[in-house]
Order: sequence, then structure tokens, then C-alpha cells
Amino acid sequence: MTDHSSLNDVTGWRIATWVLGLLTPFLGWLGLRHIGRIDRHSAALKELEATKVPFEICNRHMDQINEQHTSSIARLEDALKDHREETRLSFLRVFERLDKIVDSRKWGEP
Repeated sequence: MTDHSSLNDVTGWRIATWVLGLLTPFLGWLGLRHIGRIDRHSAALKELEATKVPFEICNRHMDQINEQHTSSIARLEDALKDHREETRLSFLRVFERLDKIVDSRKWGEP
């Protein structure tokens, strides 16, 4: 005959403790994975913060670039005005010479 007294000892509380005993290593493994993920994230964040440029430095650099751009535009405009003036004077001289040539041919002057 079999002894059924051991089956009577199985209660809901015992089943719950067995299930919790089986789940504990799994929950510990999940916890370690989560802690590792947090550590990796913190290390990456520290590295990112170490390499970031402060906002004021970035603004200062952008202001310098804008000033250089503005001065370059002003220099180009001045150079273009000078070139236009030189070209205008050259064309005036050419037209004066052409007028003299035409006038000399009209009146028969050599």
C-alpha cells in the first residue's frame, strides 16, 4: 500500500514557495541584465557629456563665422565695385577713341 499522507501535505502555500523558488534565479538574472544595461547607459552618457561642446562656445564660434562671412561679402562687393569702375573707365576710353576714329573718317582727317 502506498502512503497518501505525503499527498495531503501538498498545499497552496507549498506550491507557491516552490514556484517562487524556481522563479528567484530567473528574476535575479533579469535584475543583473537591467543593472548592466544601466551601467552601460551611464558610461555612454558620461562619454557623451565629456565630448559635448558648451552652448556658449558654439554660439561664439557661430558669431565668428558670421563676422567672417560678412567681412568676406563686404570685400567682394568692394572688389566688384572697383572692377565695375575700371571696366566703365576702360569702355569710356575705347568709345572716345572710336568716336575720334569715326570723326576723323567723317571729316577726312588722317
